[in-house]
Amino acid sequence: MKKLLALLLLSPVLVSEELKLTCEAGPQIWFISLRLDGTEASYFQHNIPYTDSPEMLTPELINKSIFEEKNLFDKYWIYPSYLKFKDTNRIRKGGTVNIVINRLTLKGRIGQSNGDLPLAAECFKGFKSYEKKI
Repeated sequence: MKKLLALLLLSPVLVSEELKLTCEAGPQIWFISLRLDGTEASYFQHNIPYTDSPEMLTPELINKSIFEEKNLFDKYWIYPSYLKFKDTNRIRKGGTVNIVINRLTLKGRIGQSNGDLPLAAECFKGFKSYEKKI
């Protein structure tokens, strides 16, 4: 039932709709927005810094880690079973970004050309709000 609902929500029938996704991949949180008619896809990123001490990860530090700058994807493709995004204008921010998201499960991979291994991502419909840490 959950898969059927996800398929209906992401169906190409909703051509003029804007889809917003929150994708969590390791310490990174990606907020992706795309128009299903193929005209525009953009993102901004929330990259929580790595620290060995939970006491150092304050709400102020988390809020400062949000990159509010809207970035447009160079290219993106909408396939029946997955979404694919590519941005190559990230030389100062880590190189090329490639994101692939399964449209049924909303799971995917986020990879960057800066030498890091691709991270497994779990995505959610809509932009999530993060206020608490554990």
